Amino acid sequence: MTDKTLSQEDNIPELPPVRRGGWLGVMRDLTLASLGVAGVLIDDAQSLYQRSIQRGDRLVRQLESRARVDRQPRVQNRHVARMVQEEWGVQLSRLGLPTKSDVEALTKQIGLLEEEVDRLSRNRAAGEAAGDEAQTS
Repeated sequence: MTDKTLSQEDNIPELPPVRRGGWLGVMRDLTLASLGVAGVLIDDAQSLYQRSIQRGDRLVRQLESRARVDRQPRVQNRHVARMVQEEWGVQLSRLGLPTKSDVEALTKQIGLLEEEVDRLSRNRAAGEAAGDEAQTS
């Protein structure tokens, strides 16, 4: 048994419209519309998948050809790394995930907050020690 998806090339004959009114006709039309939408989505998804593969292949070939031509591999590697990092940043932001710079900024803020907590703890401990000395004197 083969799993074949229907496409425009399959030459599906047109079915004559049902001349029934009422709910039966509406249900038939909704069912046919749903099947049609599913078929269109499947065709579009397959097309998008194929275009994505082709675009990725083209990008890899371009990068490989640039790497062969480039006499300074370190510069090329930094360029490619920057391109990849920028693309990852774009994709992560589309998904609502933090980028490397977001994580670095948050890490810096956490470090500053930890220093502030430590300073406040020392001040509080010093204040309590001074209060204890004043009570014992």
